[in-house]
Amino acid sequence: MTQLPMSASDPDNYPLAARSRLELDLKVLCEDYKFIVVAEQSDELFHVRRFVLPWMGPDGTLVDEVWYSGRFPEDSIPYKTVGFDVHKYHPHTGSLSYMDRTLDGLAFFIGPNDGFALQAAHYPGLKPDSIYYTDTRCMPDWSDQPYGGHDVGIFSYRDETIWPCYYSCDMSKAMKIVPAPKWFTPTNPV
Repeated sequence: MTQLPMSASDPDNYPLAARSRLELDLKVLCEDYKFIVVAEQSDELFHVRRFVLPWMGPDGTLVDEVWYSGRFPEDSIPYKTVGFDVHKYHPHTGSLSYMDRTLDGLAFFIGPNDGFALQAAHYPGLKPDSIYYTDTRCMPDWSDQPYGGHDVGIFSYRDETIWPCYYSCDMSKAMKIVPAPKWFTPTNPV
């Protein structure tokens, strides 16, 4: 297995990718989670950065105050994934290159377990250039909250849209899902 160099966590060598000032400002407000994704079929390694807004209102807007509508403490306001950055690792040079709106036809799967990638064309129904994600926060982080395990979806890396994956992406319908969903790796393509 190839190890990523320590510089991969250095912000000077791994800056936030943004196409606009608004996108950059949004990513700065987010919590970020980092994943290693392996594409075993092509022997490639990717570094994925997931951006999660810590407080999201039922209408899908950012909540930036401790009290939302004067009724709920901040811990009762759910979080939501709003984007991803993907970098491909090049073992011969030890460098990372930003994947700009393409995952080369791969479908990524990330969550609290190991990340992996599959060639979408080999698996009917998979969306190419998409990231399938499950909630990475786990209990006890949200054991006393009315939500948790709910941050599940399919992110189109090409056009930066989020689609539901079994559970609704609608924040007004966010609920607690216990245990949080996890991905399994299929053995053979259909």
